[in-house]
Amino acid sequence: MASKTPRLPVNGTSLVACVTLAASTFMLWHTFDPAYDTAFASAGRGPVFFPRILLVIMLMLSAAVLAQSVTRPRVPETETAALAWRALLSVLLAAVATGLYLYLIYVIGYLLASIAFSFVLPVVFGYRRWVVTATFAAVYATATWYVFEMIFRIVLPKSPWFIYF
Repeated sequence: MASKTPRLPVNGTSLVACVTLAASTFMLWHTFDPAYDTAFASAGRGPVFFPRILLVIMLMLSAAVLAQSVTRPRVPETETAALAWRALLSVLLAAVATGLYLYLIYVIGYLLASIAFSFVLPVVFGYRRWVVTATFAAVYATATWYVFEMIFRIVLPKSPWFIYF
């Protein structure tokens, strides 16, 4: 006899959201380890100040994606197969770009690497308004650099070519 209990629609999106939720929860819990209870040269904020903010945002977003993925109606797989491969390619390119960004932060400095990354990432996901993307990249990277360096007094990796950033 078949069960009449409704099943939750589990798909790739809900699986990725669950993994992200679990990883974010673990990493947030780990930031409270006594090894990170230092507040050196950062205006009273330790090295986990900003990661905690990002991890809380990741927790909220992954919970929202999980809720959306299990509550929305299912679309037949044949209609979404081509779109899924295109989206997977974009996600893989974004992961490669993120790894390259993390490497470049220490090679060319936070500000220059962030400008490049903030320009490349929207392009990877299909946004093609070049002037808007370039303006966003420059303003966003400069604003985050200013907030961390000047307001929070958190020292970021500097460019080997410029003395101030």
